[in-house]
Amino acid sequence: MKLGNKVLRDSLFTLGQTVAQLFRGLAIIPLITNLLGAGDYGIWTTVTAVIGLFQSTGGVHLHGALIRYSSGPETMKRVYTDILFLTLLLGSIVSGVVLFFGSIVDVDVLLESQDIDASVLVLVSAGIVISDMIMQVNLNFPRALGDIRRYEILRTTRMIVEAAALFVVFVAGGGVISGLLALLAISTLGNLGLFLLIVRSYGLVRPSLSRFPQYLRYGAPMIPQELSKSILSQVDRFLLLYFLSPTIAGIYSAAYGVSGILKRFTSILNSTLYPTVAGAWDSGKTAELKSLYAGIFKYITILAVPALFGIALLSKPLLSLISTPQIANKGAFLIPILSSGFLVRAYQDSIEYILTASEQTSKIGFAVVLAAAANFTLNILLIPRYGLLGAAAATFVSEILVTAVIYYFVGQEIHIPFPTQTLFAALGSAVVMSLVLYFLPTISNGIFEIIAYVIIGAVIYFAVMITLGEFSPHEIYSFVNS
Repeated sequence: MKLGNKVLRDSLFTLGQTVAQLFRGLAIIPLITNLLGAGDYGIWTTVTAVIGLFQSTGGVHLHGALIRYSSGPETMKRVYTDILFLTLLLGSIVSGVVLFFGSIVDVDVLLESQDIDASVLVLVSAGIVISDMIMQVNLNFPRALGDIRRYEILRTTRMIVEAAALFVVFVAGGGVISGLLALLAISTLGNLGLFLLIVRSYGLVRPSLSRFPQYLRYGAPMIPQELSKSILSQVDRFLLLYFLSPTIAGIYSAAYGVSGILKRFTSILNSTLYPTVAGAWDSGKTAELKSLYAGIFKYITILAVPALFGIALLSKPLLSLISTPQIANKGAFLIPILSSGFLVRAYQDSIEYILTASEQTSKIGFAVVLAAAANFTLNILLIPRYGLLGAAAATFVSEILVTAVIYYFVGQEIHIPFPTQTLFAALGSAVVMSLVLYFLPTISNGIFEIIAYVIIGAVIYFAVMITLGEFSPHEIYSFVNS
């Protein structure tokens, strides 16, 4: 099977998980903002961001080592046991660090809420950190075996269960802590179920301490990357909370969530690219990888550019649909800025697997650390003066920076040409689409307006692209049937 066909087939399963994850993220916004307020939504997103920061950094990218060093059922059992045991040790340490920082930081001042017990919040957060670190290992077990379908089914199931649980909790009158407790319960029970299934099918062996250095050498260079990646995507909300207020952080988080529509759908290839690119690289299939990435770049450009223009045009209706009028009025202008940065980042998300396959993870770490440092510095400088606009601008600049550096490093391994002609055709087609949509009569119903704009815009865009000769109906047919 050609690499492109395999990646396309596996990414269809990722699409389902992406939709579930997007639904969960967007569904939480109206639940919390309408039932608890923008302030509590700002607290929710900041707390979950901090949990993600500790979980991804403390995990030392061990799920990546699980994928990298598992070559079959026999090695899988050994590698899984080693990494699970190592993750338990690291998770205990990281959770202890969360509790320590929770005891020395005046969390009550940041929360500005009398309804949230800071000590309970910290304790539950520490529990989620270690549980999610273990979950990363368990979820990636089928992915390490190349079973992307099962991997995505597990992730999708988790997202659906979490979304349903949070809906019940918040509608029943629960607050931020109740929601976090629900996530902790789901993660803990999920880990128990997955562990029992894996042990039943493959068994366990005694962990070998002698192999731990190999896994840590692979994952250690990723620590700065994971830390910086979390800072890159989450520090803006924390600094808005610190410098301004939970309400401002909530407004920004809602706009970030809508912009994340583009980010989610441009990352559907990531799950299958990791093991596929590693296997192709080890087999010396450089020419196939070049062809694969030429196609990926082309179709990212064709699909993401009109999506950016559409999200920008519909920014206020989208935000009004899932939040409050206050958030829509104050946050809609952020969406085009954030979405533009996420479009650029879409190219980087796919090509970094060339560097993981060639075991050049330190270069990824350098690029992300550099971008995170720029992001943090710009946020510190811009938020006190420009508020929400400053945070969005910092994100936009840092996304461009990390993509440019990663693209440069990948170019040292293999050359991937950028589809400049396709980009100009997509931009021209998107401009025509936007002009037509702009002059359409306004539809009072927000949902109908969004649906109508999406359908009409897609027809106009692809009609112009076909007219320009960027692709043909036959090519679409071949793509669908591949």
